[in-house]
Amino acid sequence: MEVVLSRSYKLDVRSYPINLEDVTETLKYLEENHELYCLIYRLMLEGGLRLSHALLLIESFSPGELVEIPGVGLETTRLVCFYDRGFCRYYVGVRGSQKPCEWAYFSTETLKLLEEHAGESVDRNSVRKYARGMGF
Repeated sequence: MEVVLSRSYKLDVRSYPINLEDVTETLKYLEENHELYCLIYRLMLEGGLRLSHALLLIESFSPGELVEIPGVGLETTRLVCFYDRGFCRYYVGVRGSQKPCEWAYFSTETLKLLEEHAGESVDRNSVRKYARGMGF
């Protein structure tokens, strides 16, 4: 028999408490000072997206594109909005070597910002540098 080595460390869930007042202050500051970074923050906050997925969504936003969802056989437009409920879902479809990200969920208010900034390319390091400099 062959021995397959496994991890020698434990994977555990770590909680990071988030102060809602800090979130409110950050959103207010970004709305007034940097609309694009506000959009990125909102996508990450509302949909739980990673920074890289939020940037990819903004850069490649194509709401009317018809896509087939792999494994389900369902054909749908990338963007579907439920205006009566105040949110939208967008098929991101990131698979492979990166961390997967099938869907992004965000408010209809965030959709308005996304439509204004669709196609813009943002360097992830500049976002991190800005956040670090502002103490976010």
